[in-house]
Amino acid sequence: MSASLSQIVKVERIDFIVKMMTHSLVEDKRRALLDEWLGELTEDLLADLKSEARRSAPVSEGRSY
Repeated sequence: MSASLSQIVKVERIDFIVKMMTHSLVEDKRRALLDEWLGELTEDLLADLKSEARRSAPVSEGRSY
């Protein structure tokens, strides 16, 4: 799976979890599980984006301006 497709899937899963969490009938135990999943997905997505940003950043030639 390409990196951008993986990121899209993670964002869609985050969106779904947030919608589930805002539903008023979600029990406390399920809400805690959803909160944990949301945190894990968010961390994964941020790591993906940071890694992608580092790869696409121009390489410095050791010069400081």
